[in-house]
Amino acid sequence: THGAAEARPSPRRSLVTGGAGFVGSHLVQRLLARGDDVLVVDDLSTGREENLGDLLEHPRLTLRRGDLRAVLPEMLSEPG
Repeated sequence: THGAAEARPSPRRSLVTGGAGFVGSHLVQRLLARGDDVLVVDDLSTGREENLGDLLEHPRLTLRRGDLRAVLPEMLSEPG
């Protein structure tokens, strides 16, 4: 019905590996702009946190430093 509050879908959750690289950081920016919650996993071997710039302060961005093979088991064992 008109005037009724429409339920907003919950935000998408996106995982970006290599998100601190040149291409990855631009992808992160686009995902945040469309309203996604974004988890970046990067070992910073070629990427740099500076590529994410002000996005590091974004409330819907989480940066996990490390290799995905090491970080993923930790993430899967975390509650929630």
